Amino acid sequence: MVASISKSDWESFRAVGRVPPSIREVVLQSWKRSSKLAMASPKYAPMLAPDDLHTTRTRARRLRQAAQAALSKADFLLRQSGNMLLLCDHDCVVLDAAGDSDTIARGRENHLHLGGKWSETAIGTNAIGTAIHLGRSVQVDGPEHFFEEIQRWNCAASPIKDPGTGQLLGVLNISWSAGQKQPGSTALSSAFALQVESELAHRLAQDRQLLLQCLHQRRLSEPVLLLDRTGAEIFSSGEFAHAPEFSQALAGLRQRLPELIELGADRAAEALAGHLPDAALDVIEPRADAIGVVISLKARRTRRKPEALDLPQLGRTGATMAELVAQAQRLLDTSLPILIEGETGTGKATLARAMHDASSAARAGRFTMLECALLSDEGLRADLARGALALDGGTLCLDSPGRASPAVQKLLLSVIETAERAGCRVITLASRSLFQMMQDGSLHRELYYRIAGARLTIPPLRDRPAEIPLYLQAILARHRLENGGRELRFTAGAMAVLRAHSWPGNLREMQNLVSAQSALSRSALIDARDLPPEIGRPPAEPLREDSLLDVEKAEIIAALDATAGNMTEAARRLGIARSTLYLKLDAYGIARPRSKP
Repeated sequence: MVASISKSDWESFRAVGRVPPSIREVVLQSWKRSSKLAMASPKYAPMLAPDDLHTTRTRARRLRQAAQAALSKADFLLRQSGNMLLLCDHDCVVLDAAGDSDTIARGRENHLHLGGKWSETAIGTNAIGTAIHLGRSVQVDGPEHFFEEIQRWNCAASPIKDPGTGQLLGVLNISWSAGQKQPGSTALSSAFALQVESELAHRLAQDRQLLLQCLHQRRLSEPVLLLDRTGAEIFSSGEFAHAPEFSQALAGLRQRLPELIELGADRAAEALAGHLPDAALDVIEPRADAIGVVISLKARRTRRKPEALDLPQLGRTGATMAELVAQAQRLLDTSLPILIEGETGTGKATLARAMHDASSAARAGRFTMLECALLSDEGLRADLARGALALDGGTLCLDSPGRASPAVQKLLLSVIETAERAGCRVITLASRSLFQMMQDGSLHRELYYRIAGARLTIPPLRDRPAEIPLYLQAILARHRLENGGRELRFTAGAMAVLRAHSWPGNLREMQNLVSAQSALSRSALIDARDLPPEIGRPPAEPLREDSLLDVEKAEIIAALDATAGNMTEAARRLGIARSTLYLKLDAYGIARPRSKP
């Protein structure tokens, strides 16, 4: 396919609005939309800041995972072909790139690479933005682009739709130099897009099988309805068919489910709970991502919700916690902001809630948890502007502020000021040392000193083995009260194994063990052979909050140091293409070495 117009046709339209007789209708309509943009002719698309790009790519993880095979194939097929393949999300942001390394490098000049935003409103007529706007495959060649600097490219983009909901997830775009004929480019981008959709469908089918397995393991006696992540019904008891009072609420739940389930199990469950007040709703998250929900009727009427643990109860779990609780009680009489640190699963949130309940803050207002890693600066800024944060003189609990973006960290200072004016107590939770994060520059210095008035540190379970049986008995009693389950008991052999275990997941791991044994064991008496294999293995390293992205960044820096900046050798050691290494350097904000490869 070649451009339907010439450069002079474009110049005539821009100068006097004359419509070329040969112009394709899809291009003309896009030109008309682009003509309304109040901007000078840009040379490149706008770019997301590194932290915003990281957040965007994380949110699009399901799409990126499904596209891995297509990108890998494109990296091989398009190498040295003058073509590159770009994966973009529904906001037209470039998430990943593959193909010819020279073309990828040229794309940087127009921000046609990671982080570039190619919507029509940002850069005028182009295949990515126009395909997203129309929801169908589009090719835009040379002078058909609305802005002159972008006319150096030919592009063909095809949409990727969620096979479960039909929602537009993004596009796969092929770009190459203008003036070069590339027949079949639109068909090729469509083929790659279909491959991604096929992988998404395959993963959805796997998730549905896993949902049924999870439901079978729960052995629920109440009427249940099982929905996958798209809101589609996978299984329902007959009673649900005779419950018309739920039809309207279920319709609303199904509509919101695809969006909310991306937030993770806890946030999704909290957001969806109000839809069905007479039923219990559990989000199923067997892996890293939530994959569906199970709704059970009468569950809330037949199960008792246990009371939250208070400070005296926490103090009775062992000598270590008794000392920690004594410190916490002394802090209740002060207005100091409190920082609670400890490994994943040690019970930081439980201690924070107990401190709230024991203080005057509980009488003044509610306990508000703010999960900082999930915040965006735009959303938080909007909440602050309209006063949407529920700060009413109770307790504001900031969870993992060190994992928030720099922009969000700055806004958290305003959140804290608002909380203090409202008379709130501020408690912060962290799984890593915030002092160390402040020292290495990943935590805003002023934010650290605003939240670290007094520090409480919860030691991991492996440092207090004598308390393991006490915690286990408390968790067993709480699980029995909350779920109405059997009264589980552990043999002496099983208890010996549990005492020797390092508990890298701490109390959260122990809670998961109890829940799994309650659901899976045939007997209420648990022996050592009934324990999962990892419990009886040698002590493992404690869980870390470092993400895979942090590990990959460190590996890249180490490879560059080891090769004195030799890009070719560093890429070989990392097992990736040199062009991929360039992209990763840009994505992580690592300066390119000046030494020649």
